[in-house]
Amino acid sequence: MARDTRLWVEAHRPKSIKDYVWVNDAQRSQVEGWIADRNIPNLLLSGGPGIGKTTLAKCLFHELNVDDMDIKYINASNETKIENLRSLMGFIETMPMGEFRYVLLDEADYLSHNSQAMLRNMMEEYSNICRWILTCNYPNKVIPALHSRTQGFHIEHLDRELFVERIATILIAEGIDLTEENLEILDEYSTATYPDLRKCINLLQQNCADGQLKRPSKGSGQGTMDYMIAAINLFKQHKIHDARKIVCANARTEDYEEIYKLLYRNLDWWGATDDKQNAAIVIIANRLRDHSLVADSEINLAATLIELASL
Repeated sequence: MARDTRLWVEAHRPKSIKDYVWVNDAQRSQVEGWIADRNIPNLLLSGGPGIGKTTLAKCLFHELNVDDMDIKYINASNETKIENLRSLMGFIETMPMGEFRYVLLDEADYLSHNSQAMLRNMMEEYSNICRWILTCNYPNKVIPALHSRTQGFHIEHLDRELFVERIATILIAEGIDLTEENLEILDEYSTATYPDLRKCINLLQQNCADGQLKRPSKGSGQGTMDYMIAAINLFKQHKIHDARKIVCANARTEDYEEIYKLLYRNLDWWGATDDKQNAAIVIIANRLRDHSLVADSEINLAATLIELASL
């Protein structure tokens, strides 16, 4: 039997607007209008990582039957210099196979200020033959001149129910039986990765074997996920003390802010009443504020979890 080398993220990437998972019906109608008019404006697609910005751009290309020869993909986080933008000139100035050339510039917020200024000029000069789709996580890092030359389109993350529904659909398509145990593990993965759908899908593929979904094994090399999945399982059982020991012993510098967000997204861990959950928000907010000020972030996080456990 041939080894399956597919990436689930690509295999299950929506190909059409019909398959794209929408949060906002008004945005769906807007996109359908572009397709009906067969005209994509210059776009600035913003939103968090893994929520479908690049997927939406590719769906638009598919719906309009744009020839692959007319599309140029640039990852701006790797190509931030002016020289890399200048290299696009040959592509843009070549006669398109269709009506326009299209440049998909991923992570445009990583471009230097000078590169963004040059991009502004290129958008103006070649407006009759080229359309630009920029994606970014942080639109505030994109200069105002680019905002004014693009149509802003902010993609909200899926709500938790739609998020779980999407990843469950992928598991079923991959032949994973959604037993009670697999559903429990699936909930832990979705809790750890929400709202980053791409991250969750990659994690699922890494931990599925023989029709079963596994928890990461210790020392599996999966970074944050191995200890966070274990901690989430304990948090759900209200074993806060045990979860705290795992988190504080394993958290890396780059993990802390995501951990605070995780604590905030799961307020039901700290109580079922509005008063307790409101108190939890205040604790998390205060400790997150202190995070960048304290000498020892681990102690600050430990104190956070102790306060939350006492609610």
